[in-house]
Amino acid sequence: MTQTLITVDVSQYPAEFHDLLAGAEKIYDSSCSPQARVIFIQKDDGYFLKSAPKGMLQRQATMTMTGF
Repeated sequence: MTQTLITVDVSQYPAEFHDLLAGAEKIYDSSCSPQARVIFIQKDDGYFLKSAPKGMLQRQATMTMTGF
């Protein structure tokens, strides 16, 4: 997986993520699809945050919540 060091505009994300993003040591773009953006937030043990246009990740979210 390729990771590119980036800076993010925290205001582009929902308020629930502001503290997580603002407190990150570093943030990397880990995207491998043009439909969704995946960032790796280097903080604590690390976090991946995936974003896409509304509704695009619904199937993936459902599979994650139900365990398939």
